[in-house]
Amino acid sequence: MSQPTPYPSSYPAQADRLIQTLEAVDRAVAQGQPADRWLSRLFRSQRGLGSQTRRLTSDAVFSFFRWRGWVFDPAAPDYPTALIQAHALDHAAPHPLIAWMASERSVAMSAELAGLPLSEKGHALDRDPADLVPAWCHERLIRPAAENPDFSAQCLAALQERPPTWLRVEQRAGADALAPLEAHGYTLRRHHSRPRAVSSSDAISRAHLEAKPRLPLQIQDLASQCVGWIAAPRSGQVWWDCCAGSGGKSLHLIDLMRYRGRVFASERDKQTARALQARVQQHPEAAKQISSRCVDALGVSWPKPFDGVLVDAPCSGMGTWSRNPDARWRMSARRVDALARRQVALLDHAAKWIRPGGVLVYAVCTLTETETHAVCEQFETEHGSFARETFKHPLTGAACDGHVLIEPWTGPSGAMFIAKWRYAGS
Repeated sequence: MSQPTPYPSSYPAQADRLIQTLEAVDRAVAQGQPADRWLSRLFRSQRGLGSQTRRLTSDAVFSFFRWRGWVFDPAAPDYPTALIQAHALDHAAPHPLIAWMASERSVAMSAELAGLPLSEKGHALDRDPADLVPAWCHERLIRPAAENPDFSAQCLAALQERPPTWLRVEQRAGADALAPLEAHGYTLRRHHSRPRAVSSSDAISRAHLEAKPRLPLQIQDLASQCVGWIAAPRSGQVWWDCCAGSGGKSLHLIDLMRYRGRVFASERDKQTARALQARVQQHPEAAKQISSRCVDALGVSWPKPFDGVLVDAPCSGMGTWSRNPDARWRMSARRVDALARRQVALLDHAAKWIRPGGVLVYAVCTLTETETHAVCEQFETEHGSFARETFKHPLTGAACDGHVLIEPWTGPSGAMFIAKWRYAGS
């Protein structure tokens, strides 16, 4: 009698498909395509893939990019071994398919490795944490990191840890706003100083948020919420969100105005602008006060100035690399310099559309000196009528002199650099 197969007969085919997918995504990322968009297209084209297969594929791909600097040598590419090793760095209990792949290829997987701090992982594997990001990053890190090795080490460690999902509870929400999600089994935790910011270690389904009646909750990272709190728009004001993306900050601005005011949201990328319009339309209250346009902010003119302008500028996104680890391998020092030039141009143009006494807010989700202090210093040199606006740190209450860095370990969350000026001209 033949012995039973010690693993599902589908494993070899599943493993081959997973490796082929990883190779294809890596090639796409090398050409500048975001991994999440590439995977979304794949999943749409292969409707027959089950939810567990999709989840494993996404998890394996993003683990690979998170640990790529340690587990992959482009000069001698070995995708199966890299996939297995990256998975082991993220998971104390490996997926059965990955465990089978490791057994077939005689790749050791340590159950203790995933639970170790980054420095101890590096020591155990004889790897340098600095190799987990491109070399140019270390020369461009924001001033506190460049001056303090401990800060730099904290940044690297934070980029290797996926932060929780953050929700923003809208102003109109009652005390029981979280009850429907808790009934679905989500574990939720309010921020100790910002009770309207709620975190969860679970991946929250948008279907649960947008069920009828729609819950007064928005998925929005804690660092992103800090931008709205620092902007501090007041009821009746008119704001321009000139790089609105998919609309998270526009919705926060109008919510802080308690839906008494206007927000003009512009976004130049057509696909993102469509997502912005669709997201606004899902919120009838906001749709009455938010006007969205697909237009390059540098080419738009307005009939009159605004009470406030938010420049949430396109950036290298280093502060989001914990959620989007492939982005670190799509960015370059040359691209950072190009982004900084556009950031300065956006601030210059935005400054023309602020009324006397109005405010200008600059935000970038990155940790480079080039896109943060350097951009602000150039703007201040060329615009003497804009004075730094002091404010309190939105999470700690500490005094800020017009600039603040939301560190990724504060939430934990993404990272965000935020600056605020008030226009004293006429």
